[in-house]
This record gives sequence, structure tokens and C-alpha cells, in this order.
Amino acid sequence: MKVLSFEINKQVLEMLRGYIDFQIANGFPSKDKYRAVVNNEVVTFLMQRPQSAPAPPPVPLTALKSRSFKKFKSPRDFSIVQKKYRKKGLFPCDGEKLNTFHTSSTFGDSNYFLRVLSNKEGEQDDNFMFDITYGHTNGSGSKQTLDQHTTIHPSKIIYKNYLMEYFHTTTEKIPFKNGKNGDYFYAINFNRNLYPELIDPGNIQITLAPISSSANQLYNTGSNFYPHPTSSQIYTLIDDSEDLADVNTLRKELREYYYLVSGSLNDGKYGEDTDDAWGIIFPKKGIIVLDGVVLDQSCSLNTVTASIAGDNIHKFFMSISASCNTTTNRNVTGSWYARASEEVKTQTYFCRLREYEFNYSNNYTYLSGSHGHFKYESFVDFPITYITSVGLYNDNYELIAIGKLPRPIRKKPNEEHIIQVRLRLNWYVISKSK
Repeated sequence: MKVLSFEINKQVLEMLRGYIDFQIANGFPSKDKYRAVVNNEVVTFLMQRPQSAPAPPPVPLTALKSRSFKKFKSPRDFSIVQKKYRKKGLFPCDGEKLNTFHTSSTFGDSNYFLRVLSNKEGEQDDNFMFDITYGHTNGSGSKQTLDQHTTIHPSKIIYKNYLMEYFHTTTEKIPFKNGKNGDYFYAINFNRNLYPELIDPGNIQITLAPISSSANQLYNTGSNFYPHPTSSQIYTLIDDSEDLADVNTLRKELREYYYLVSGSLNDGKYGEDTDDAWGIIFPKKGIIVLDGVVLDQSCSLNTVTASIAGDNIHKFFMSISASCNTTTNRNVTGSWYARASEEVKTQTYFCRLREYEFNYSNNYTYLSGSHGHFKYESFVDFPITYITSVGLYNDNYELIAIGKLPRPIRKKPNEEHIIQVRLRLNWYVISKSK
């Protein structure tokens, strides 16, 4: 028994010595850092292997401290949408007034319309201003022979087209004011490129003048009409919106059309509200439809309403151009004035650059060598970038807008900046044409 006790004591002492040596060798670790392994009655102490931590989830771009993308989160990061109306002269002429009129010989079919330019075709500033046309409910005053079996009346085609397009009917007459007339009309179609959204109501004035023509309809064609050489009369016409100060425009109370009446931008309407009108103007569509009967009575057009080609569109052009020339009894000349108006919607974004953001660049000039080391050692602890542009992206990181700064902003880690980005929300893209 004594021998057995001695052997046990010896094993215990060796185990204690091994434990002490293990503690000394491993810096006296805590109990959770090691474990005891018994093998053939021999006790061995081993350090625990640390368990590997799970890989962290990928960090999104917007969570990086020094980042290239940042999400707008606070309502203070952007303003409410601002709305205002921007105006400019409708006619690209000196003083925003149009007082010279020339027809195009290369564009259009005179059986249907004439194209009017601001200068002689082929010369400088021969800008396309508008088209003029004539329509009759029965096609009178026009005739076009296509072949020996086919004859059409262009004025009837024009009349039906305008009736359907602008008055939304195919069976009635043109609804001029007070239910007057309506069997035939003359029309002005302004070049769509001149006005992005609408012609400003209350800011348009056109002029017409009498011409010399024959009451004999068979004779009143070709060269048998011309500007009246001795007329002292000139007519100035405006719309009856009386919205010179844009009160209705700003309140969104615009009507689809207004009546064209005698008056001037300086003096307003000349007559009473119950008086007949010269025609109708559609501001958003850029169309003026004039009562043919009124033009016959005032400007002596003597519109041909027989079943012949009556050159009526040329008579209308003659009245327009004559208003801007003097006569022996009239030294005053007229000019056409108008303004284009468009609603501009803008929103301002406040791009806040904190001290720890946007301090590094992915531009290749920022690095050097094949291992992508910083070009300058100081950038490791104190990076510097130059911000030249700001881009706005959607949630899929697709660029939807970009703006260039007038000069680069030097960004350092101990500085903060706020860049205001004003974004235009509505653009009117119109192809340029003559």
C-alpha cells in the first residue's frame, strides 16, 4: 500500500510541476484559455484554439466613412419644388418685335398654306415665324386639280381639320364670338420652336392693314390685289385676357382660348366686352383663327368664295405685310409683339460634405505604382481631394444629373462644405427647324 501511495504522490507532483511550467510558459492564462488532456494517465495542458469569427457582411458604399456616394436622408437635404414662369420675346428680332415679313418659295404648298419668314429666304436671320392658311366649310375659294379625273378643294380640308383639332367637332361651324359668321376663316400657326409652353396671354399684339382688291371674285386673283397705297388705317389686335401682369397665369386660371379684339398693349381693349371679336387665339397651341367676314369688312380682302383658286392666303399675307409699311396718308407703321411663357420647376439639393467624407479619390492620378500606393505619403494620414463635379444618382446608382463646379473645391479631412445643386425638373425638348 505504501508503494502505491508513493507512486500516486509522484504522479500528482509531476502533474503540478507540468501545470506550473505551462502557466509560466503561457503567461498565466485564465481557465477559459486552456484545457487539460488525459492520455494513458498522463495529464497534458493545452491552450484553447480561438474560434474564427464569422466574416462581416459587405459594407455598402453609403456606409463608408470616406465615400464617393451619399444618400439624401433628411428633409433638410433638399428644398420643396419651386415654380415660376419664365418669359422671353416670341420673335428673335431686334427689340423683340417683328416688322418684316417674307414668304418662303421652297417650303410649303400655296394651295394649303404659306410659310412666313423674318427676312428674305436665303439671307441672314431668315427665321421661320409662322404659317398662314385659309379654310372654308364648303371648300370655296380653292381648287386643285390632281389629274384629269380628280379635283379637290384644299380649303375644305383645312376647315375640317381645324374644326376637329381645335374645336373638337366635325359638324358645326367655327364658333366665333356672339355666334357670328364662321363659314370661313384665316389662321396663323406660330412656329412651335418659338414658345416652349405657351404664348403669354395679355402680351401679344398683331397688326393688319387694308389692301386694294376687286369686288369681282373672278378678277380678284393673281396680281390684281396689292397694299392699299392711300389708306390711313391700321388695325392693332390683342387678346381679351387682360392678363398683362400674369395674374391668371400664376393662379393657373388660363382658359383654352381667348378672343382677339381691337386694342393695344399700351391702351388695352378699345371696345366693350359685348362687342364682336376679330377671331380666337389659343395660347398653348400657338394658333390664331381670324373671322374671314371681319377681315373682308375691315381689310378689304374680298375673299373669293367661288369654286375657283382665289389666292386668298396671299391676300391675307398682303394685309399682314402692308401693316408694317407706310402709305401716302399713313406715316405710322405697325409691329408684331408677343412673349413666350413657360413654367419652370426647380428643386435645390444640399450636398453636405462632412469632415470624414469624400477625402479620397478613385482617379488614377491619385495613386502610383503597380500596387496602387498613394502618390504622396502624406495622403495616408491627411488626404486631400479636389471636387470638380457633383452627380445625382437613383437607387440603382444610375446617373440622372450632373453639374460642373465653376472652380474645384479643395477638400481636407478637417473641413466641411455644402454644395447647392439646383435641378431643373421640366425641360421642353423641341427640334430646331426652319
